[in-house]
Amino acid sequence: MNHSISFDQLTFGEKIGEFNHVVRGKWNGKQVVTKKYLAATEKVEREYRELKNANHENIIFLYGISYHNEFVYFVMEYMDGGSLHDLIHCQKQIKYDQAHVINWALQCARALAYMHAQTPQVVHRDLSPQNMFLKNRRMELKISDFTYVRKIATKMTSNIPTPIAYKAPQYINGSTFTDKCDVYSWDIAMWEMLSRKTPFANLSDLEICKRVTKGERPSFDELEIQCTQGIKQLMTACWSPDPNERYSMQKIVADLEKLPIIVDQLGL
Repeated sequence: MNHSISFDQLTFGEKIGEFNHVVRGKWNGKQVVTKKYLAATEKVEREYRELKNANHENIIFLYGISYHNEFVYFVMEYMDGGSLHDLIHCQKQIKYDQAHVINWALQCARALAYMHAQTPQVVHRDLSPQNMFLKNRRMELKISDFTYVRKIATKMTSNIPTPIAYKAPQYINGSTFTDKCDVYSWDIAMWEMLSRKTPFANLSDLEICKRVTKGERPSFDELEIQCTQGIKQLMTACWSPDPNERYSMQKIVADLEKLPIIVDQLGL
């Protein structure tokens, strides 16, 4: 149950990643993450509302919020495995294979499928490995950062700081944002898991926009992790230039669940 937390009950430790406003801490005897904001902005209220209402095992859990002076602190679940981005790019000594990627991609897909099934439909809009976190020997994945989440019925704005490589072509072109934009972002993130490379690295945003809108996608030739032809076919469908040809998150979940992955053997 989400609730208001007394600031005096919180202790603060070191920052997490590059963000000074996100730090490890303790509350009620458990390790937590605190995220500090200037109080009561529209973005803060929206993120709180969406996290408070989320009820899914693959979405970061919000314990509650705390107010102190002009600031509001989100008190959230601590993920001891760090971000998926950090594992992919900064911990090259940790090796993983297709089974690990499918496990992570499936858990992310389940979270998005849950969001897309809401009425009205909810879309994440800011999906990348930087917003995916791991725990339990890196077997469990949860998505975070709901700052830019929107109900599909509301007006969509374009000022989202997600790197351009994760943005679907129709989003780049200013067309309507739909759940299929999340599908595209999910697919690029899966390519990143398999390649352990940054998509379209060393290209400017303008060049990425030109190439993506012309139909170019990250190359399977760059994959470091061997994967089946079936996985490549799924990915090809999910980053199709035509949003209507991309799979729904529900279909992605159903397809990945057919694969024989024994989760308790995947700990890293």
